[in-house]
Amino acid sequence: MKLGVIADDFTGAVDAAGFLKKGGMTPILLTGASHTDDKKIPSEFDVAILALKIRSCPVKEAVSQALAALSYLQKQGCNQFFYKYCSTFDSTPKGNIGPVTDAIMEKLQVHTTTICPALPVNGRTVYKNYLFVKDQLIENSPMRFHPITPMTQSSLRDLMAGQFTGKTNCIYLEDIEQGKDHTAALLKKLEQDGYNYIITDTVRDSDLATIAAATKNMPFLTGSSGLTEYIAQLYHKKKQTEKALYRMPGKNCVILSGSCSAMTNRQVNRYKVLGASLAVDIGKCLFSENYAQEVANWVLSTSGKEWAPLVYATKTPEEREKSSRQFGNYNIAEAIDCFFGKLTRILVDSGITTIITAGGETSGIVVQNAHTEFFRIGKEIAPGVSWIIGSNGQKQPIQLALKSGNFGDEDFFRKVQKGVIE
Repeated sequence: MKLGVIADDFTGAVDAAGFLKKGGMTPILLTGASHTDDKKIPSEFDVAILALKIRSCPVKEAVSQALAALSYLQKQGCNQFFYKYCSTFDSTPKGNIGPVTDAIMEKLQVHTTTICPALPVNGRTVYKNYLFVKDQLIENSPMRFHPITPMTQSSLRDLMAGQFTGKTNCIYLEDIEQGKDHTAALLKKLEQDGYNYIITDTVRDSDLATIAAATKNMPFLTGSSGLTEYIAQLYHKKKQTEKALYRMPGKNCVILSGSCSAMTNRQVNRYKVLGASLAVDIGKCLFSENYAQEVANWVLSTSGKEWAPLVYATKTPEEREKSSRQFGNYNIAEAIDCFFGKLTRILVDSGITTIITAGGETSGIVVQNAHTEFFRIGKEIAPGVSWIIGSNGQKQPIQLALKSGNFGDEDFFRKVQKGVIE
């Protein structure tokens, strides 16, 4: 075990695990509960990813969980660490990316790290310090309307200013393009000049390869999953042989969608034409103790057909505004999370063995309630999305596809059930 990854949510953890596997490493994915003991990870794995749920929780809680994860990874023998956050740098001005980064740096006695959120394969790039989603500045993209972390600025310097305590500088694209030695020399000079966080321009995968090579000897890096593939290649050049872990979803499958991203809205609308679907009733989430059982009964009665049933809390910005006006005195997000948690427990106990999710928060709730603490990484479904397979004490292992809200194309839910790889 050489490399340890701390991911701020569950879809991000799967995202990183898939890229690490693609880069040649053999990852194991652990849930947050797993690092409370010191049990040694089997030697067949050479990188561990700890999936936390700290993107939008209170800062103190996020820091505490991240440091506990770091301690666990150190006990496993890791000597390089990666803090994985979303490629859209989801965070509020007083959010968690800065405090968690600072806490890990202090614990490791590290003075300089990278800020590299780019994921070019999914259209997330950084140029002249500005974060883009395809051809749009992030502040002009649908991420502006994110219900938890609305992104209203595109300058990474500005996004960092409210939550990071040290000094920031940038390495621009024209320097990255001069290669790993030039980039490494600039990193060293910026560190000597007292800069703590180095934003790296990235517009293509070759830039990620350069950054990974230039930072090979740095003990702590931060960024999105894109960089992890090229870090993995530095450890292992041999491509891993795909193990026969994946199976077609079959009849014991359900789709749970909590994301309200623009892409997930399109995916839900496309899928509703194919399979049975049920919109989550917010009023019942808030006021009915038996609502999860009621929905579980519906899922079980409609499963076994060609297409898995879909339960969705996905809404447009206009629909969210309407719900907010109607239930403004209640914590709607918390009620929906609680509902999805109860629903997951009932469905898993009733024999559901495949769950497809949309949304980082929803995925975290599902994993926490699926009676499973560690997973092997299966087949890649789309860039940043892979099947994960874990044991929960039943005869058949549970299989999950955890999709970040903005990932996949409009036909994702159909493709994932038919084994179609994008």
